[in-house]
Amino acid sequence: MTVALAHSAPADVSRERIDRAVARGVEFLRQQHAEDGTWKDRWIVQKGGVTALCTLALLRSGVEPADEQLQKSL
Repeated sequence: MTVALAHSAPADVSRERIDRAVARGVEFLRQQHAEDGTWKDRWIVQKGGVTALCTLALLRSGVEPADEQLQKSL
């Protein structure tokens, strides 16, 4: 089955708005980060899965691997 989405971004979406949204997401993840370097798993299906996804999101958002919080997660 193939699903095709024909969706274009609204004209008012700028690079600045995207950057601000990413920065807010990074700040949210930083605030939820536990002292032991993990993020809480609400669904314990694969232990560490949420931490892995949050770590990847931060890395893909431009947070440097040398960042102290990220080092705890890695």
